[in-house]
Amino acid sequence: MTTMSKMMKREPKKPTVMKLVDAFSILEDQHHEINKLFASFEAMGQKAFLRKSKIVSEIVDKLNRHLRLEEEFLYPRVKDLDEEMVLESYEEHDLVKQMIEKIEHTDANDPIYQARVIVLKELVEHHVGEEENDFFPKLRKKLRKTEKEELAADLGNSLHLTRVLKM
Repeated sequence: MTTMSKMMKREPKKPTVMKLVDAFSILEDQHHEINKLFASFEAMGQKAFLRKSKIVSEIVDKLNRHLRLEEEFLYPRVKDLDEEMVLESYEEHDLVKQMIEKIEHTDANDPIYQARVIVLKELVEHHVGEEENDFFPKLRKKLRKTEKEELAADLGNSLHLTRVLKM
């Protein structure tokens, strides 16, 4: 069989279908990544200072990127839909940032370090619980399809740019 006849007998390739990424799933995935890191931190022994500080650095990095995404892309877009929740979210972000700053200025072998990381975890858990159980479901219903698509595109583009810049 000639190359041409082989090509003619092949099944045509099916077009690639890109699945639309849900903006809220992007944020929820970040929540889960951060939660896993907190679990890793808690699973380490009391004296694992170096390993714990590396995990905390990763938590802080991921939290800062996540907070920026929500503050830059999500909250300004949805403030008119639920101003009270947006304002509360900004305040919770401020508390998280304050705790991050305290942690960054605390030596990992200082006894208060562990306590501060646990308080950070509790602040994040509270915030995530409100977003995933109340805020995001409301927004999924209230936002038009095009608004959700634009938000997903902005989040995706920002994440991609962040990854490229880190290389």
